[in-house]
Amino acid sequence: MGIMIPAVPHEFDERSREGEMFRVLEALPDEYTVVHSFTVLNVENKHITESECDFVVIHPEKGILFIEAKASVNPIKLQQGEWYYKSGTAMSH
Repeated sequence: MGIMIPAVPHEFDERSREGEMFRVLEALPDEYTVVHSFTVLNVENKHITESECDFVVIHPEKGILFIEAKASVNPIKLQQGEWYYKSGTAMSH
């Protein structure tokens, strides 16, 4: 099994199915490291904002994959390189 950080999932909205994703990702081979609920800091014009990525999958040769889980009750779409909620509201990056 790969390395999971943390070893147990953080709290999450069950509709997002993060628990199911956590169980699948923890079954990856040993060379994988998976970080759940990874904090991302962005600095722009001396202003810091904080966001979160649901899963970061790291492999020493294959690279890094960022996974954002979205609940099926809130479908999303990709349009001209931008992600949108079903309501038409653009997702922030």
